[in-house]
Amino acid sequence: MRLLPQRSTLRKCTLLYRKIRHRRGDGVHSPFVFNLITKVIRERAVYYCFQEIEALRKELLQSKETILCPDRRHKGKFCRTTVAAAVKREAVRPKYGALLFRLTNRFRSKSILQIGSSLGLSTLYLTSYAPALKCVSLERVPAFASIAGQLYSRAARTAIDVRIGDYKELLPGILREMGTVDFLFLNGRREQEDMSWLFTACLPYLTDDAVLVCEGIKSSRAMRRFWKEVCRHPEVTVTLDLFAAGIVFFDKKLYKRNYTVYY
Repeated sequence: MRLLPQRSTLRKCTLLYRKIRHRRGDGVHSPFVFNLITKVIRERAVYYCFQEIEALRKELLQSKETILCPDRRHKGKFCRTTVAAAVKREAVRPKYGALLFRLTNRFRSKSILQIGSSLGLSTLYLTSYAPALKCVSLERVPAFASIAGQLYSRAARTAIDVRIGDYKELLPGILREMGTVDFLFLNGRREQEDMSWLFTACLPYLTDDAVLVCEGIKSSRAMRRFWKEVCRHPEVTVTLDLFAAGIVFFDKKLYKRNYTVYY
């Protein structure tokens, strides 16, 4: 006889509580955070580029081409899978892609750094709000970078600088080239072991108005620990926990506070 509820049941109950407790920004006294929740995070408007990007996703989901990608069961090894399967597992979900677009659109980000582009759909969401942006996208899996490059050539509104290789080797030079970063996207679902290093390396280059989005903050024990470190960091002022992703601000004019938002 089972005495404790299943993990899936506990997760559903947790999400239901979060939805009831945090559904409309209730209890948020900061005007900045309240406007962010009601006018950006909870916005349901469909922008012009969403259909184009999702049409590309549908094409990839129909692809039977095979590629080499990291084997999640065996660290450091690669396995062969179809492009369609990789998209289902690795690509940003549509609603979180839409959120990336709304965030860059809201804060008019001009210097964007993405670490872990996967197959490129998230990059298109990040950069589609305006042309003439500066965007550097790092990816360590050559097959993913190749597919992303094809999408960029077809649909990107701005030139996207794709760099392939080990992040610890590439990142210091890229940060010096960029000078400052006002939007940083960290793919925490695949870079769990290096997240603290990546955050620390990027921190000196983030402007006071910079936005950090970290994906997969609850995907593992290591990521949950990392998210707590970010929330406690003295340079961080406001954080928003969206369960599958986190948003971080560094503006010293904001009071330090950690918020939980149902999304």
